[in-house]
Amino acid sequence: MPEDAEPEDWHAPLWQAWETLRYDRPYLAMGGEMPVTFAAINAYAARYGIVGQDFDEVFTLFRAIDDEWLAWVTEKAKEERAREEAKRKR
Repeated sequence: MPEDAEPEDWHAPLWQAWETLRYDRPYLAMGGEMPVTFAAINAYAARYGIVGQDFDEVFTLFRAIDDEWLAWVTEKAKEERAREEAKRKR
């Protein structure tokens, strides 16, 4: 979460969903991460009675959080590769 972000009470269930499902995603053989699957999000929502418009909203917001996570992970991996490359060039 950005340092200047102000969490609100209604964010808590969404963050709980993401924390619960964040590792329920495909991982690539070389270490990359894929988005949490629709099936995982749908099963979580069904378990907790999130349906209809509420599901659509949760799904959209969940995807936004997960997309940011994947962008952050990708950036960190790129930085690590650059550091490793710089070490090899020394």
